[in-house]
Amino acid sequence: MAILDAVSQWGTFALSWVSGVAAVASAVVARRVYLSETSPDVILYVEPQREGSHMAMLTMRNIGRAPAYDVSVELSGPLPESVVRNPVPMLAPGASRSVYLGLFPDLIGAGAPAVSAMVSYCSRRGGRGASARYPVEVASFSGCAAPKSVVEHGLGEVAKQVKGVAGELKSARRGGA
Repeated sequence: MAILDAVSQWGTFALSWVSGVAAVASAVVARRVYLSETSPDVILYVEPQREGSHMAMLTMRNIGRAPAYDVSVELSGPLPESVVRNPVPMLAPGASRSVYLGLFPDLIGAGAPAVSAMVSYCSRRGGRGASARYPVEVASFSGCAAPKSVVEHGLGEVAKQVKGVAGELKSARRGGA
């Protein structure tokens, strides 16, 4: 009987111990999920102003689920000073800020070097900060952006068409007056 009681007590102890470990593991996972769902995540990248555009924009975007506060960018190379002049007081989830860097053909033709950018932000006012380092480069867009001459030619064609429409409107006004 004493052996049966001892085995029963050890079984109860083992079951309690496993339950305790499972509870701690569950709490750790719940905390990680909570933090990922309530934390900002700010990224920095180069993109065209719009699809097919030759204008290079440096974009800072909060892809997290919480606002990022006191967002700042520190560059390790030659880019326009306006990129880093003023920190962003708050960047809402899904929000972005973009700064014009130049024309892709000009930047690529000048051999614009890849630089490193450090993005720093806080999860709440006065809260714990986070930072991440991102490469800022335009060389990978060499085959994507329309050559400057094609874009300029396209804009010239649009200007001709607008002038033609303006002339037709003037003619229509004179004829209808």
